[in-house]
Amino acid sequence: ILCDPWFDTPAFLGSWVPFPKPNFDFSRQVDYIYISHIHSDHLDPATLSKFNKDTAILIYDFKSAFLYNKLKSMGFTKVFRLKNGEEFKLDENTVAKIYGPTELHASLAKQDVIDTSLLIKDDEYTVLNFNDNIYELRSEVLQQIKQEKPKGPLGKLKEKMADDAEDHLAILSTFVRLGILVWSGGILTLNY
Repeated sequence: ILCDPWFDTPAFLGSWVPFPKPNFDFSRQVDYIYISHIHSDHLDPATLSKFNKDTAILIYDFKSAFLYNKLKSMGFTKVFRLKNGEEFKLDENTVAKIYGPTELHASLAKQDVIDTSLLIKDDEYTVLNFNDNIYELRSEVLQQIKQEKPKGPLGKLKEKMADDAEDHLAILSTFVRLGILVWSGGILTLNY
């Protein structure tokens, strides 16, 4: 996933430039591009024009379709609009979610809140791209993201046992007790 590619065009009336200039091989296969919002240091038409138009692009599902329409007008055919926290399967074990302004942020939306965050998660890792998201959104979004911890072996076992949780936990606790009994018996045997 390439996030907000901005490689050479000056942004904000030429006052910002990427430095040092990234050396990117555009012939490389890029599976996904994530565009967080419409500012020119995140949405750079000159950079995007160099990518294959079949590259999948992930964006937040803003009420205004400006970002979506801009990408479609540039010729991109696979633009996916994700709602707040909606899961998007990247591959068999990896999902992406985009967090952004919601209805709960109506007062912030009046201030043109347009920044979003990308969460990528698999069975082992959780990665968050918070880019330049505003402070007011962080508390709520972080509370949602705390729920995104990858599940370790016990978490996966607990999830699979959810149907008959009490029966399964009783069996599991019996095995744990037996394990402790065998272990402690072995310790006692070694002492004699």
